[in-house]
Amino acid sequence: MMNRLHHVAIATKKYDWYVEVFSNLFEMEKEKSVNIEGKRKIWFKQGIQINEVVDSSQLNGKMEQSGYWLQFPDGLSIECFERKEG
Repeated sequence: MMNRLHHVAIATKKYDWYVEVFSNLFEMEKEKSVNIEGKRKIWFKQGIQINEVVDSSQLNGKMEQSGYWLQFPDGLSIECFERKEG
């Protein structure tokens, strides 16, 4: 069981929509971004990371590498990273 989260990574086909939600609705500040088409990523200072995926096969390799993925019926996948103490 995890004690605290370091950050949450969201892998989605709806990249632009989620960026808008976290930027505008939750007023989160962009820390950095990568703008490679089909592999865009954005990190918010508040601990949210959004990763663009173009098809679900991109998720399978990532999901096997770490054990804290939540996958929803609409294809949204959320990865939770445990905060390391110290």
